[in-house]
Amino acid sequence: MTVDPSVATVGIVTGILISMLLYERSNISAGTTFAPGIAAIIIVIEPISALAIIASALLAGASVIYLSEHLYVFGKRRYALLVLLGMTIMAALDLGFRFLDDVGSGYRVLAYLVPGLVGTDFQRQGVPRTMTAFLIVTVVTSSVVRLLIGFS
Repeated sequence: MTVDPSVATVGIVTGILISMLLYERSNISAGTTFAPGIAAIIIVIEPISALAIIASALLAGASVIYLSEHLYVFGKRRYALLVLLGMTIMAALDLGFRFLDDVGSGYRVLAYLVPGLVGTDFQRQGVPRTMTAFLIVTVVTSSVVRLLIGFS
């Protein structure tokens, strides 16, 4: 399945709006504001990628939490480490299982970014709250994207 760039843009904007609404109502972040919108588009194109995104986010987040207990990791260093680990884990899973073969190269790069972005809030608000918020926003956003694809 392909996603028209205009539908992808609306999907990302929808994800941002839903993320902000959730944050304003509950003070719970879905990772970052735009990660659920990107994930929703990737999942619409290749649904199995949801498992890899979740696994990569959990592994990257757990790794950084562990490393921060032993190393001087905070602020921008922690953020960069999360994104790099998330990208590395996602790329390794993709190389091993080839689940992103049907996703275009531009969307693939975005898919590699999502796990690290989701992991940014693990230390601040905990893994369960972050993952629950991320999954809720991603599911709602992917439903909107699927509706838009049906109408285009």
